[in-house]
Amino acid sequence: MRVKRFSLRVFCPCLPAGMVLSCVLGLSSFLYAEEAPVILEYHYTPGQVLHYRHEVSMRGNLEGEVPQSFSSKVSSRITMEVKEVGEDGSARMDVRYDTLEFSQGTGQEGEESGTAGATQDSPFKDLIGKTMSVRLTRDGKMLEVEGEPVAGQMDPSFKQIFGQMEGIFPDHPVQVGDSWTRELQLPIAGIAQRVKASFQNKLESFEMVGQRKCAKIKSTLSLSLPEGAFTPPGGLAEGETIDVSVKMEGQGEVIQYFDVSEGVVVKTEGSTLAHSTQSLTLPPAEGTAPQTIQTVSNMEMTFKTELE
Repeated sequence: MRVKRFSLRVFCPCLPAGMVLSCVLGLSSFLYAEEAPVILEYHYTPGQVLHYRHEVSMRGNLEGEVPQSFSSKVSSRITMEVKEVGEDGSARMDVRYDTLEFSQGTGQEGEESGTAGATQDSPFKDLIGKTMSVRLTRDGKMLEVEGEPVAGQMDPSFKQIFGQMEGIFPDHPVQVGDSWTRELQLPIAGIAQRVKASFQNKLESFEMVGQRKCAKIKSTLSLSLPEGAFTPPGGLAEGETIDVSVKMEGQGEVIQYFDVSEGVVVKTEGSTLAHSTQSLTLPPAEGTAPQTIQTVSNMEMTFKTELE
């Protein structure tokens, strides 16, 4: 019996080719389709616990007859636990430092800076294990802060700064390419003027960070502190006089990766560069004229925060 053979060469190659083509087209439409507008906001859940690794490095120099350099580095692990969520979506959470390591160095410009200090010798050692209670809105605005991060050493301006912190997120839906601005005025102890901070924010894209689909938000930062008088914290002793003025300008860039579906920050990284001028006029000694000393400092800071 003769069996008739059918050639599959005509249609078999077309089948996998068609499947590949449709898969490619489907994937392309997923990758390149315009994202629908999204609302950027935190999602808080009672009992939610987040652990972050945070690192800040600073390098700077003082200009003058004997130029000096300085550097420091702080590495920490921070735990945030949501205690309760209000009807408006705001949350009260406890924040604490689980670990904190500190090192610093100084030296003449051009010399290798020495490193000194460890966790137990750090000026921040009292911070470890201490808990602050904060209340945040959905867009990240700090409404309240309670508890002293460093026992007995909280600067009065610390809470004021938190009170001025506005959330980075806009109050309306945004899509890739949209921009928005945030303006802040932050207090500094001893200075009547406030630091003016301007954030120019832009939703640049959506990217995968590990298994998370994140909104990539780029923020361009500018800082300015108009020249103004400085009063040492605690005031001056009776009969003591001092004439100090400070002026500062700075700029920086911050990239934040935000998981929109989960409502959490996954990673933040950035850098800032600040230039400041300080003038000190000393009271005249008998038979001498007042003497003014001026110092100029430059400081670069880089930082990174990442969700564990």
